Amino acid sequence: MVDSLRAFTDEGEKLDVAASRGGAVTVRAGGFGLIYDSMLEPIMSGAAGRKRHFARRGRGERRGGEPRPLLIEYGRSVFGGDTSRGRFCGLIDGYPNCNYSAVCAGRPHIYILVLDRIDTSSLAIRSVGDDSLAIIPQIRTAESSLMRIAAFLASAFWEGKISDCAPRR
Repeated sequence: MVDSLRAFTDEGEKLDVAASRGGAVTVRAGGFGLIYDSMLEPIMSGAAGRKRHFARRGRGERRGGEPRPLLIEYGRSVFGGDTSRGRFCGLIDGYPNCNYSAVCAGRPHIYILVLDRIDTSSLAIRSVGDDSLAIIPQIRTAESSLMRIAAFLASAFWEGKISDCAPRR
């Protein structure tokens, strides 16, 4: 989380802004309009777009019961050996407020079922090759649960590019 932002405009006006974990923004120096236009509005619109990206992915929310999986691409081999696959499964043990079952955690891939106890969402995490993970929503998967697991994986494991998982043909 950003504790403090300091910036200067082209006109030399000093901006001094503090943002708390709870979302409170304190403007110590600079006009709020300039701070809103240059920093806060782009951050909020990006967050709203990202939230929409996680919406309506569960099987129960889609016609025909087809999920919309997410793909996290790491851009390098992160599941190449047994040690890295085991390390990843150990990280899931540290994911708060969940029950999980490791269906397969070794050769040739990872397959973990997760139940989020906060909102009773369920999802599956599967490795896709050595450099990607698919997060597959189940019958009921809230967008907040998908956002929590994606944030957890980015902070505890490795940050990757999140996109729609192409359907298999």
